[in-house]
Amino acid sequence: MTSSTGMERPFSDAEYRGRARRVRDEMARRGVDVLLVLSPPNLYYLTGFESIWYPPRAPVGALLAAGDERLVFVDYDRHRTLVEQVALYDDAVFYDYSTAVADVCAAVRRADGATRRSASSAGRSRPARRWCCNTLASR
Repeated sequence: MTSSTGMERPFSDAEYRGRARRVRDEMARRGVDVLLVLSPPNLYYLTGFESIWYPPRAPVGALLAAGDERLVFVDYDRHRTLVEQVALYDDAVFYDYSTAVADVCAAVRRADGATRRSASSAGRSRPARRWCCNTLASR
């Protein structure tokens, strides 16, 4: 399928949207509110994005929130052009290398906030956000 910039993705947008929907269904089944996908094969599966370089200290990934249909892409600002050309996403966080952890954590908090507003089970803990931010901050 051709992206809006003319680059080819191997599958249709509907296929990628269906994949994200199935991931969200599984998230709901397991009680996961927010998922930060950093694995290159899983990122490719969800967005069609593939790179030859995944910086070890700068997250490249996608955020999915259980209560939100948007797919948020997260990447280093220098990769913006490539991401815009090949990946399927609804929103993006392009960060400066020096602010990577803070920017990604802010995106996770925004996604978690959307989930909180739409969640019917008030009072559930949100360990995913804490785990994500603590893990990224420790690197």
